[in-house]
Amino acid sequence: MKIFLKPELIKTNLSSQAIAISCALRYSFCDNENPIIYTSVDYWAFALTGSINYLTRFKEALLFGFNELVENGYVKIIKKKKDSYILDYSPMIINPSDDKYVLIDPQDVRTIFNLEGVKIFQLLKYFVVLSSTMTVSLGMPTDRYCERPVLVSNLAGTYLAKLSDTSYQTILSYNRILEESNIIYVYRQRVRSVTKEGTPYTTPNIYGRYADKEWIDVKAPKFLNKKRHNDVYTYKNSGDIHRKTENLPM
Repeated sequence: MKIFLKPELIKTNLSSQAIAISCALRYSFCDNENPIIYTSVDYWAFALTGSINYLTRFKEALLFGFNELVENGYVKIIKKKKDSYILDYSPMIINPSDDKYVLIDPQDVRTIFNLEGVKIFQLLKYFVVLSSTMTVSLGMPTDRYCERPVLVSNLAGTYLAKLSDTSYQTILSYNRILEESNIIYVYRQRVRSVTKEGTPYTTPNIYGRYADKEWIDVKAPKFLNKKRHNDVYTYKNSGDIHRKTENLPM
């Protein structure tokens, strides 16, 4: 089972609590023919943590995120009884065959929410944002059964910080936590090059899912080599800038 999120949810200014509730609600099975679900605060806690034992402030955070989704029209309350709801969440439904989506593993969500000493809501939001940028394909693995291409992100850390509305130093910390938790894999080998305008730069890290680590190690060097030689200019060891015309295959 996977969590399918609409990219629009991530591109808005929704809070980290609302993003968490989006993941919890998408944990439920629902389709276009049956957009009405029964849900509750206990269910959200279970979807996120695997437990229904939680502190009052955690419940308050969940309700804050849920009310934000209601206020922004992502879900509609049909009936409420204490901490339970019957909802119409048609705006959140995705048809994977036709719609764009961000794919999240619910086990990764639970791993994050069971970490100690970290801001779990903010960390989850960053992970979801990072996952939404994993759009670069490194191909379909042939040495193991795989139903999808391996997708990675190759965006600069400063840009990821802007997308997730946090600081660059914070995402460095988040990356470390996600790496140590075996949720993401960061390939840190880089290529020096220049833009078409002649501005020097170094390619960013490559971010992928930890499960794809071995394949990323195989394909990332070829990807970076192709990216370097597809530029109009490239660095030489002498520091001179030379014009390049050839394209190298993957």
